[in-house]
Amino acid sequence: MLKCIIQLVVEETNTLDESFEEVEDGELRILTYKEQIKKIQQWSFVYTHLAKATKLFNVIFGLQITVMLVSAIAYISTFLYTFIFISVNVHKNKSWVLFKICIKLILNQAGILLLSKAAQKMQNNVDMLKRCLATLLTYSLHDIEMYRATKDLLRFVSKRPLQIRAFGSIVVDMSLPPTCVMLFTSYTIIALQFNNVL
Repeated sequence: MLKCIIQLVVEETNTLDESFEEVEDGELRILTYKEQIKKIQQWSFVYTHLAKATKLFNVIFGLQITVMLVSAIAYISTFLYTFIFISVNVHKNKSWVLFKICIKLILNQAGILLLSKAAQKMQNNVDMLKRCLATLLTYSLHDIEMYRATKDLLRFVSKRPLQIRAFGSIVVDMSLPPTCVMLFTSYTIIALQFNNVL
């Protein structure tokens, strides 16, 4: 849905760009005031509903995302601790066990990675929408009403970005998987040092 808004803004920018080229040729083709404002109001309406849907998604799934993150970090930390403890004390030369552990860790991180990638893609689309609206803003300088409407929409998009959040203030994006890796690595090393395994 966000890509549709971006496409409409790009088309409107191209139309305004073409109208500037036609002005140089002596012909003028500009949308009426009502048509321009109606388009921008439709974009605002759609973006408002996207923001409400994202907020509803965060309310419904925020706690579940948090539980998923905490359980994944706890599971991986426990799993790594057990693996290192057994490999250091019991089986010193079993390299195939390390391969199985790596596969399990990758599969455990797959859900977090997919969710992070989707959230990052949504944030990138919001940034692209801001850039397209800024471009449209520069093309609409000749029409003060369209300029104001575009500026209001750009301000609205900037103040209410679409973000998937976990419970609290944790924003889900592509910085989440490295953060999870850092956390479970730190917890595993602390547990191993605490029990004098390393």
